[in-house]
Amino acid sequence: MNADTLGALNHFFSKLPFMKAGTVSNGEIDFAENALGIKFATDYRVFISDFGGAMVGRCPIYGLRHAGPMDDNLWSVVDVTEHFRRQSWPGTDSWYIISMDHAGNPIGLDELGKVLCYDHDARDLIEVAPDFESYLLDCLKS
Repeated sequence: MNADTLGALNHFFSKLPFMKAGTVSNGEIDFAENALGIKFATDYRVFISDFGGAMVGRCPIYGLRHAGPMDDNLWSVVDVTEHFRRQSWPGTDSWYIISMDHAGNPIGLDELGKVLCYDHDARDLIEVAPDFESYLLDCLKS
């Protein structure tokens, strides 16, 4: 993740510190990857290492720590991903869920690092952003 993006996130959280959780060790991140059977994108690893999980603008970013304003049951990347996989949402078997839109559709990262959303109303897979960093920048604008 580039320094400007990290700076923008740190600036956002300096004004609203309750919107982020806390740091996560590399060992915990490795454990989560193993639990899901997928390798996290480098920028996502940096994000959860530094912030744990957070509300970025109006977007929940699931990680490995609960941030205050997040839903009490929907905050862990592992739990949320497993939830959607158990329900057989298209695509979720090969990506991990990093967020959810306001209609309850999962937003995840695929093995190429693209941010995707499966819209259950349209029954279509939509590319939300080309990568996690771009998604975060969009969330900061919301």
